[in-house]
Amino acid sequence: MRTLVPLIVVAALLASAAGIEMQMRGIPREDPLGRQLLYMPTATYLKLISIGNEGLLADWLFIWSIQYYTQFNANERMLYLDKMFDLITDLDPLYVDPYRIGAIIMLIEAEREPSERRKSVLALLDKGIAAIPDDYFLAEEAAWKCRIFFQDNELAAHYARIASERPNAPHWTKRFYGHLKSESWSLDESIAYWEDVFEGAQTDYQRMVSLNHLYDLKTKRDRQILDPLLKQYATRSGSCPESWQPLIEAGLLRAVPLDPAGNEYGIDPADCSIVAAKQIKEQ
Repeated sequence: MRTLVPLIVVAALLASAAGIEMQMRGIPREDPLGRQLLYMPTATYLKLISIGNEGLLADWLFIWSIQYYTQFNANERMLYLDKMFDLITDLDPLYVDPYRIGAIIMLIEAEREPSERRKSVLALLDKGIAAIPDDYFLAEEAAWKCRIFFQDNELAAHYARIASERPNAPHWTKRFYGHLKSESWSLDESIAYWEDVFEGAQTDYQRMVSLNHLYDLKTKRDRQILDPLLKQYATRSGSCPESWQPLIEAGLLRAVPLDPAGNEYGIDPADCSIVAAKQIKEQ
């Protein structure tokens, strides 16, 4: 249990560390980057002196670090953040906030090369994803950051897959993963994925979203088969058929084709292609 006595001990240690840091600031240095280094003990040493209260110490350091990092110059903050949040998550690997907030702070710090900033953000999130294997949240965070900020759809799909496979993952993680992969998956793979999502749906909204995707994908697959047949018949006869009956009589089809909802496909005479009268509510 996180008691008052360990809290006082931790406060005293941090005050001492801060005092040492203030004194060292006054020492002339030739190395302009020297001020980027924090004179903090290692995680191993801090665990020993925390008397079994690593979580409490991690709490304190987390709050202190958010306030303290603003004292650094803009071009010095990122190295400090890497070091500090790595230390906090070493002390308490299951503490979610330092991974999440640390990644956000690293992301908005613009005074660093984009590739280095991306490396720091993903390294921290990767550490959390590995440390908390039963939770989807950090993997989903990484997926969105890759998608929106880093413009890396392939890496976003990688993290979205991890999130969707976690035991507590909500269905929107699966939908997000499906969206990311739809461009590279085959139609059959995409259909199989959304059928699985539909089977596991727990609300009417989740089922409706899944059905919408299934309708669009299956219609796209049907179009790949039926449109060439219509073009083939039009080439033979000189005109586009008004119904499916001529194709059935010509042996090109066995029966009138139906859409995924069980409705008969129409035929657009303008470009001689199928028309799907979608009856599922649009999202």
